[in-house]
Amino acid sequence: MSSEHRDDTSDDESLAESTIVNETDSFIYISDPQTYDVLYVNNFGKRVLNLRDVRGHKCYRLFQGRETPCEFCTNHLLGSEEFHTWEHLNELTGRNYLLKDKLIEWKGRQARLEVAVDITDKENTSRAVRDKLEMQRALVDCLRIFYTAPTFNEAINSILRMLGSIHRADRAYIFEYTDDEHGTVFCSNSHEWCAENIKPQIDNLQNLSLDLLPDWKTFFGPEQSIAIRDIELIKESHPQTYDILKMQEIKSLMIAQLNVDGVATGFIGLDNPRHMGEDLSLLWSLSYFVTMEQQKQRMESNILFLSRHDSLTGLGNRHSYMRLLSELENAENVETGVAFVDLNGLKSLNDREGHTAGDIFLKTMGEVFTRHFRKDEVFRIGGDEFVIVSRGISAHRFKKKIRAMRDEADALYPGALALGSVWKKSGTSPSEMARLADKRMYADKRRHYRDRNRNDQPARACRSAPSDTMQKAL
Repeated sequence: MSSEHRDDTSDDESLAESTIVNETDSFIYISDPQTYDVLYVNNFGKRVLNLRDVRGHKCYRLFQGRETPCEFCTNHLLGSEEFHTWEHLNELTGRNYLLKDKLIEWKGRQARLEVAVDITDKENTSRAVRDKLEMQRALVDCLRIFYTAPTFNEAINSILRMLGSIHRADRAYIFEYTDDEHGTVFCSNSHEWCAENIKPQIDNLQNLSLDLLPDWKTFFGPEQSIAIRDIELIKESHPQTYDILKMQEIKSLMIAQLNVDGVATGFIGLDNPRHMGEDLSLLWSLSYFVTMEQQKQRMESNILFLSRHDSLTGLGNRHSYMRLLSELENAENVETGVAFVDLNGLKSLNDREGHTAGDIFLKTMGEVFTRHFRKDEVFRIGGDEFVIVSRGISAHRFKKKIRAMRDEADALYPGALALGSVWKKSGTSPSEMARLADKRMYADKRRHYRDRNRNDQPARACRSAPSDTMQKAL
């Protein structure tokens, strides 16, 4: 009676254990450690692998999709006292598992028991946290480089190397936009980092017209960035862009646009990123700091330009002229022509018509001078005073240019120029030449007013506006 009662209890316990094992959401199987034959798979495991019968299957083929025993098999590490715990990415299912293995008795023989818990979601969360921390550390390092590197170029080169390494990319780069006098926009690869065994492209990517990529700007969305996971996806919709990227062996890319004062100035990007290929957070942050540096450089460039150029005409100012004279004092003697020009009637024009008319007069004369001499040879050194210093020019050519310049000025504003010029082959300092040209200019100015007073007649009609104004002013 008691024996029957014990047997019933044992059967109940076995049934309960079997129910628990089959209803759990863990993958449980039993195999022969010698032959690798699968002896048992619980219901959850069968559902995962879509199995009905496990008989005749080898564990390495059924669970790993292999034809031979796994090189990472833990059979030799197992005992019957404690579980051996480890983690593994199953390539067949694409899932991460926490595994617990040990040896057990199964139907009168020794067998391997494995309990596998899917930790993919947990692992993905952990990986995301690790990636985020890695990005944050990288950003801190990039900022440190920005503020401690001796030059901007050194900072950019170090940061591109860091950016490319973090994303395990082939290339990291910066392109900058420029435009010509016709408004055509070009882009050039200004900085580049390449991974080992990757061929640099920077020399081949200079002064590229954006007209070659008519659909390029359409890629930039509201976040002003591009993430192309596979360029084959744009082969039909954007064939020109596809061909250019394909030619550079680009399979995927990430790009963040650079903007200064709301205007696109270029972009920073990566080719073929293999790690965190959809996380543009570091690119976005770096694009901000790069554009801040670009803005700073532009401001410094503008300040330097204004310190050396006249703000109205864009010509060199008195400071630039004096620097040039100082440099030429010790320079090799070459054929040089110097001309001083004073604009007659500027004060009267300002008094009669206002400074806007006077500014138009000055800018127009500046444009006349630079049509005959290079812009870096012409200086505005005072309100109505200009000077021209032309080096390496023959006497005949210099005099011909002066005559043509004066004829054009007289055609626009008759009698507007008082001009004195000097040409020397060698042996005379530019400063002495400038003083002599200045003296001759004042002599020409006196002749102009003397002739005007003698004739007591207004200047000839000007051929272009403001003709009436110039007649009165001169």
